[in-house]
Amino acid sequence: MAVIVALLAVAVTTVIVATLMQRQTTYVRAVQSQQVRAELQASVRGGLQSASRLLREDGARTSQTHSDGAWAQPIVDTRLADGTRTARPLPVFVGRIEDEQGKYNLRNLISNGALDTYAVDQLRRLCTMVDVAPEIADRIAQRVLISQPGSGNDGVSLAAEDADAQRAAQQAQAPFPRSIDDLRSVQGVDEAVIAKLRPHLTLLPGVTLVNANTASAEVLAVWVPGLGLEQARGLIAQRNGGQWFLNNADFVNRLNMQDLAPNSVRVAVHSDWFTLVGAARLNPTAVMPVRALFARDGAAAHLVWSREGA
Repeated sequence: MAVIVALLAVAVTTVIVATLMQRQTTYVRAVQSQQVRAELQASVRGGLQSASRLLREDGARTSQTHSDGAWAQPIVDTRLADGTRTARPLPVFVGRIEDEQGKYNLRNLISNGALDTYAVDQLRRLCTMVDVAPEIADRIAQRVLISQPGSGNDGVSLAAEDADAQRAAQQAQAPFPRSIDDLRSVQGVDEAVIAKLRPHLTLLPGVTLVNANTASAEVLAVWVPGLGLEQARGLIAQRNGGQWFLNNADFVNRLNMQDLAPNSVRVAVHSDWFTLVGAARLNPTAVMPVRALFARDGAAAHLVWSREGA
C-alpha cells in the first residue's frame, strides 16, 4: 500500500512539475515575443526618422524632385543593431521612398462634391493601359465619391448602366480610403489588380498636380490630352537620361505637340507627398512591414500616417 501511495505521489509531483515547466516556457516565449516586437517597432521608428531626414535634406538642397535626388536613396538603418551591445542579433530596417505625386491622385476625381467625368475618363484609360478592366475604374470612382461628406445618390450620374456601381453609390457613406490598399473592398479589386495599379495610383489628402519628373509613361499619357503612350515613353527616356523638366513651360515645349494649347496642361516639377515602404527584419519569421505617408513643405517634412503590417 505504501508503495502505491509513493508511486501516486511521484506521479502527481511529476504532473505538477511538468505543468509548471510548461507555464514557465509559455511565459518565457511570450516575454521573448514581446521583446522582439518592441525591437522591431524601434527599428521601424528608426526607418521613419531616416526617411524624414532624407526628405528634409533633399528639400533643402533643391526645389525640383526627380529620381536621382537624395530622397530616392535606399534606406538601410542599422542604428539599433549597431548601437546596442548584445550577443544576439537585432533588427535592421530596409526601405525605400516613393514619390506619390508621380502617380495619379484619386482625390482629383472629385470636384465640388461630385465626380469629374473628365478625371474619371482619365482613370478608365489608365486602367486600360495597365490591363485592368475599365469598369473597375468606375467602381473605384464610386467608392471615392461615397466617401465624401453628404454623399448619397445626388450627383451620381456615372455609369448608370453599371448596377454594381449604382448599388455602391446607394450605400451609407464609407470612410475615405487612406491608400490604394483600402480599395480591396471594391468589387473586382484583388491583389493582382492592386499590384497593377500601385505604381500609377495614389490617394492623397488633397488635390495634386502630377510631377512630370517622376511620373510613369502611363500617368503622363492620361494626364496630357492627346499624348500617346509611346510618345510618353520616349519623353521619359529623355528625362531619365538626365534631361529633367525645369518647369511647366519646359514640359509643354518638349511635348512638341503643335495643336496643344499651352494652358491645357499643368504639371509640377517638385513633390510634396512621399510614401515610405519598408520593413524591420530580425530573421525570416520576425519581420514588421510598414507603409507611411510623409508631407513635405520646403525643407520641413512630417509624418502624416503610418501603417505597420502593410
